[in-house]
Amino acid sequence: MQPFHRFFFLRPCTLLLLCILIFNGNASATNRVSSLLHFPQQEMTAGEPVSFFIYYHNELSESIQLEPPKSLMMELSTASGATRLIRAQGATPEQTIELPPDNFYRQEYEMVLPRDFSASLQVRINEEGASATVIEVLPASHLLASDNDNAIDAASYRSLTDMESLYQSYVADLFTYEPIYFLVGGDPSESKFQLSFKYRILNPSGSLSQKYPWLSDLYFAYTQTSFWDLSSDSVPFSDTSYKPQIMFQTNNLNRSERMAGFFLRTGLIHESNGRDGSGSRSTNYVYIKPVAVFYHKASKLGLMISPKFLAYVNNNNNTNPDLADYRGYFGLETRIGRAHSLMLTTNLRFARKGTSVQTDLTYPIDRLLGNNLNVYLHLQYSNSLAESLIDYQERIETFRLGLSFFR
Repeated sequence: MQPFHRFFFLRPCTLLLLCILIFNGNASATNRVSSLLHFPQQEMTAGEPVSFFIYYHNELSESIQLEPPKSLMMELSTASGATRLIRAQGATPEQTIELPPDNFYRQEYEMVLPRDFSASLQVRINEEGASATVIEVLPASHLLASDNDNAIDAASYRSLTDMESLYQSYVADLFTYEPIYFLVGGDPSESKFQLSFKYRILNPSGSLSQKYPWLSDLYFAYTQTSFWDLSSDSVPFSDTSYKPQIMFQTNNLNRSERMAGFFLRTGLIHESNGRDGSGSRSTNYVYIKPVAVFYHKASKLGLMISPKFLAYVNNNNNTNPDLADYRGYFGLETRIGRAHSLMLTTNLRFARKGTSVQTDLTYPIDRLLGNNLNVYLHLQYSNSLAESLIDYQERIETFRLGLSFFR
């Protein structure tokens, strides 16, 4: 095992390479071609596909060779400030167009609107200097009225998911939470995968939330982290941490022009490895986690800084009495990256027995292999105490490589 301080000693070259990758954006033709976004008159419904046009204008005094992108990342924003990136696909095959000076070329695209975004939405191409337009989107469709109240318009249900939405009344309250990934270790015995979600408990439009608005910020969250020994014949799980929690998460509290957002998250977590006897490990803790976000729209660069303060409650003093000495009472999470590009996440934990670090570097695969895979390439470095509960007194240092579905 390599000493922990070597992680910091070997970082300068890696950080230099990272900065080059993050700040080196794609070459742009914005100095030659401007673009105009246009939605033709049509009824638009959340969860349904919608067509629109991009008009490319040659601003030079000579003809140019224009290659309209086969796909675009579109940024949708609600009046409350919520944003979503959606991929739009070109309606025609990729081709090169000779565009005369001061002429326009129109390219059609199609995207599927989010099911949980409706009313007035601001839409723009997710690139520097792109103009925005506003569209009106109806809420996700349900049974359509007709002469026969029991009739169903089959055209409104293109997939089984659309039909199931009639019975999944609260699906809009289900969100991703911690990263979701599957990673193979440099030592396959130290492979790892994680699942996570959060669920809003109360309806924001309900009478309780209207009377006490803070209640709409209550969530149930769950994260499961499994350590998988892929080197053994039976490929067993060496340990799994189950982490249900009740969480309160504010909306944007930011009042400063220097920050894009400031949020506060607090909760009560129970963590257990689900075993009994001498292999049992469990603890409970409350935490407070402020989240400060800085974002530069022109470059699409973002920075998040989030300290975490913990207090242990009813820790299992029979099987892990000194867990706090290895987990600590304070952590720090930072993220830096470009929207829909490279992102570096670092989690530090400071404890009496030593400092732990986990670094995750992720990159969307569709930027490497076309637009077919909606996953991220994920490299993880961990040099940590108490990464798993079963061996919380041991320091594990390992690299892992795999895929993440949410980062």
